Amino acid sequence: IKNTISLSALLAVVDQEVDSPIFNDFHMSAVFTQVAYFKKQKKISLSDARSGVWPRISARLRNLLQKDAVPPRAIANVLWALVEVYPHIGAHVTAAIPALVGRLGDKADVMNEFDLSNCLWAIAHLYDSEPALLNAVQPLVETTSRKANDFVPQALSNILWAAARLQEAAPSVLEAVKPLAEQVCQKVDGMAPQALSNIAWSAAKLQNKAPTVLKVIPCIVERIPAKVNDMTPQALSNILYAGACLQEAAPAILMSLPSDVAPGVLTALPSIIAQIPQNLLKMKAPEVKMSRWAATQLTDEACGTVALHAQRGQVDNMVPQDLSNNLWAAAKLQDAVPEVLAAVAAIAARIPKKVEDMVPQALSNCLWAAAKLQDAVPEVLTAIPAIRARIPDKVEDMIPQHLANSLWAVARLQDTVPEVLAAVPALASRIPDKVEDMVPQELSNNIWAAAKLQDAVPEVLTAVPAIASRIPDMVNDMVPQDLSSNLWAAARLQDAVPEVLRAVPAIAARIPDKVEEMVPQALSNCLWAAAKLQDAVLEVLTAVPEIAAHIPDKVEDMNPQALSNSFWAVAKLQDAAPGVLMAMRALSQQLTCQIMALKLQELQMSAWAASELGEDELESQLKKELAQRKR
Repeated sequence: IKNTISLSALLAVVDQEVDSPIFNDFHMSAVFTQVAYFKKQKKISLSDARSGVWPRISARLRNLLQKDAVPPRAIANVLWALVEVYPHIGAHVTAAIPALVGRLGDKADVMNEFDLSNCLWAIAHLYDSEPALLNAVQPLVETTSRKANDFVPQALSNILWAAARLQEAAPSVLEAVKPLAEQVCQKVDGMAPQALSNIAWSAAKLQNKAPTVLKVIPCIVERIPAKVNDMTPQALSNILYAGACLQEAAPAILMSLPSDVAPGVLTALPSIIAQIPQNLLKMKAPEVKMSRWAATQLTDEACGTVALHAQRGQVDNMVPQDLSNNLWAAAKLQDAVPEVLAAVAAIAARIPKKVEDMVPQALSNCLWAAAKLQDAVPEVLTAIPAIRARIPDKVEDMIPQHLANSLWAVARLQDTVPEVLAAVPALASRIPDKVEDMVPQELSNNIWAAAKLQDAVPEVLTAVPAIASRIPDMVNDMVPQDLSSNLWAAARLQDAVPEVLRAVPAIAARIPDKVEEMVPQALSNCLWAAAKLQDAVLEVLTAVPEIAAHIPDKVEDMNPQALSNSFWAVAKLQDAAPGVLMAMRALSQQLTCQIMALKLQELQMSAWAASELGEDELESQLKKELAQRKR
């Protein structure tokens, strides 16, 4: 087996012996290890992968496992090799997986550290294709936790990486994080560059569900500058990503950032950032994607370096996910690094050719990014028809975030690319099924979009009752912008979907607690909405005094439309909620300074309000400007 120089030669040898009693676990382990070697050498042909010997190898493996004739080391070797060869022979070995899982559970207790590490690492790679492997995680984790003191640096790195990958599918893996993290700091001096990088990435992924992992950060960042010259492009990308994710929870990872870039954070990323330029062209598209995302979060000199990658002839080589992520990153980066906009047209032109292969998240990201980029780079709109055409086919697989981002984007794009509206019925029909899993921002984005889209696509209204029914349960977790958007949307939707009014009392009750954090536009929207809703939902009036009390401090930052809407709302609310008059004087004074900037409808609204409020001087000036505009 070891002397064969090609996979076809190996299969010829195995063909003669695989069914005989002599073929044991030692041979099985050697076969899979040799096949993995040929895979790394790119020596697996299509005819090799289709060989009739594979089903017999799989049957022999299953037979040996069922007889408990495969020791722990051989099991670990086979599983490790499967990571390399599964894309080629996976269909042949699936039948042996249940027996493999059973023996993993039985043998985990006596496995050594090397085999435990390899098994968890392999399961993290293979579980998407073979979910049954997840059943072996619990016994492997129990032994791993008990033997944590014995793991070498590479094994610690591999298992933490596996934990990060498996945390959602097999939550029991998180039990191993604490004992492993404690060992990292004791063994960090012996860690290779790739191990440091993997641990940083894993810490970023695990910080929410296993916060004890953050104790590894101070230890590894001390080692990164000394190892950075030996890091691969992937390792550099991983650490940049980790730095962006961990900058709040574990600022030590940013300690090498220049003080003028990250005040108060002083030691591992300058060394990483310094390596990015010379490694950019060696990076694969997924690594560039991750680095660019990190740049959007860090907003430092790394932004300019990483963001320009897409301009260097890389777009044609990007797979669908990379196109999506790069367009998303461009949307995030456009203000901090305007140079990135130069790449947008090329990315947008490539998307229609790859859209058939995009997963739901990629479609959603592209649509969202296009909505954000349309003013700066109109060429991005050329990708919209192709994206829109794919959404109905993919909507069943969209998670709440994808649905909310897509509907929001359609609302933003409807005037510039009307054909995008064809995606609305499919999106709206799926939202009620997912509303229970939506976070506050997703609820807010959906109901805002429905309000914007109701005239163009009435079918969107079918989603509103379900959204509205969920809002009262989530209102305590809403940020000020969500509260404002929801109240505004309720006011706009009340006639078409009266059920939306059920959400108003809860929103109004929460606003006084959040009003101090509201931006000027949010205050204006809330006051306008209260004026519109007062007859249908009296409870909305409870929020008015607090809103009005905060307007004088924000009035100078209001745009003309916000001023006009707020002034009109004061006039409409003065009888039902006299406290609103606290805002009248400040609004009146600011409107006097903004008369020339008001649009015709805003002038008319403000003149009516001035008359109702007894602001005679302002009313006279507004009517004078109206008369001049009509000439």
